[in-house]
Amino acid sequence: MAVAGKGTIITIAPDAAGSAGTYIDLCGLRSSGLDRTADNFDATTFCTTAGDSFRRKVVTLLDTSSSLEGLREFASAGQNLLRDKQILGEQVWFKILLDGTNGYSVPMLVTDFNESTDVEGEVGLSVSITGNGVPTIIS
Repeated sequence: MAVAGKGTIITIAPDAAGSAGTYIDLCGLRSSGLDRTADNFDATTFCTTAGDSFRRKVVTLLDTSSSLEGLREFASAGQNLLRDKQILGEQVWFKILLDGTNGYSVPMLVTDFNESTDVEGEVGLSVSITGNGVPTIIS
């Protein structure tokens, strides 16, 4: 059954607290997600099974990343923590519960923190974070 995205809960915690630390709500967001990728290399050889025309690949390294988009809320402790950690180059714990209950907790680094404005619109926020360790599945 499909689940509405409006039930998603996104929080962050300072690295010093670790994954079991106190998480802060990340308010003001309109979209997010968690991308999981796998690097690989082509291991196809001349000795591939006869009649097999497919490449053989081996997974090497796994990675996670996320893009957060929304409205800039200057009083948001979560948004300000992301800003500060980007400036300091320090890690945060990112937790996303896609349906309010199930999701992931991942140590992340804030690679981009972008604020934008438009004379006719709101002050926007766009943040890119990249994995810095193994994600924990929450269910």
